[in-house]
Amino acid sequence: MTLTRDGLFHRQLTVLQPERGYRFAVDSVLLGTFSSTIRSEKCVDLGSGCGVVGFILLGRGKVQMVVGVELDPVLASAAGEGARENAFQDRYRVIEGDLREAGWREEVGRVGLVVSNPPYHVTGAGRSSPDEGRARGRHDATCTLDDVLDAASSLLEPRGRFCVVLPPERMGEFLAGASDRGLFASRLRPVYPKPGRPSRMVLLEVRSGADSSGLVLETPLLLHDAHGEYTHEARDILAGKVPGSGLTGVDASHTEEP
Repeated sequence: MTLTRDGLFHRQLTVLQPERGYRFAVDSVLLGTFSSTIRSEKCVDLGSGCGVVGFILLGRGKVQMVVGVELDPVLASAAGEGARENAFQDRYRVIEGDLREAGWREEVGRVGLVVSNPPYHVTGAGRSSPDEGRARGRHDATCTLDDVLDAASSLLEPRGRFCVVLPPERMGEFLAGASDRGLFASRLRPVYPKPGRPSRMVLLEVRSGADSSGLVLETPLLLHDAHGEYTHEARDILAGKVPGSGLTGVDASHTEEP
């Protein structure tokens, strides 16, 4: 499998990913930024792919250690190589395995932060890709929202936080499942592709043991203006130019929109 070497933030971060098949998209960068305001000694990234979310968290400096869990051996290997390229080898660990299995969770123990970019579609819904890696990343044949919630709830410390990026139509399903596991919405930011278009994704944080009275509804993020160009805020986020960031500049040419 041929890997490409792609840069984020004017190549201050390097991401290795398959030339064909699953490649990270803008939603992963948004999730990494959304969750990087949270300070935690250890974070687990469920379905970590090539490691981009974890690399952003480590680059921002508020998370000390990231454990990525990835079923696909090619992506798991790419994440490990990427960690070495970014000098994160002592702070980023890849577990090549199934997030549904309990063994690795017992080994990792409790953490203050879990992140995940789970498959967007229920199997049989949405566009299906002939590429196996892309199909696995987009549809939940091997990983459902319930699977992700089970893993996250078993890992979180009391008051620990779980951040995800989802399509709006799955938010109700996610929140109901989260509530059943003692996880309650604490922060929400809708993302809109351009003016006059409905939201295509939401950034959502739930907290262990917290109730919904503490929900913060953040200002919506508009990705593109009426001419199809990135808005100033979107460019700043993709460039790492957000408060408290140690990262500046972006090469967004290798990211896709989901």
